[in-house]
Amino acid sequence: MPIARECGCSLGTVRAAVRRLHLEDLAPHVRPPAPPCASAENLRTLYVDQAMSLESIAKGVGHEPTKVRADLSRFGIRPYRRPGFRETDGAWAD
Repeated sequence: MPIARECGCSLGTVRAAVRRLHLEDLAPHVRPPAPPCASAENLRTLYVDQAMSLESIAKGVGHEPTKVRADLSRFGIRPYRRPGFRETDGAWAD
């Protein structure tokens, strides 16, 4: 963490900059991003076209919903609120 300390930022900020600037080869201690749980095309089909929930997709691909959400973001697929979902209590409206 010496670089982060010198720059006055967090270790996460330094790691993000290393990835953004493609300096991974110069910094072997930085963990590369995990491979996606499914292809962009498959995720788009499941999430957008078939309107499956994050939980359903996660169960189908064998990963956690948070991983599916991260991969949607990685591929530029914006998560959206489903019609009928009540955020106040987390139930589906009739």
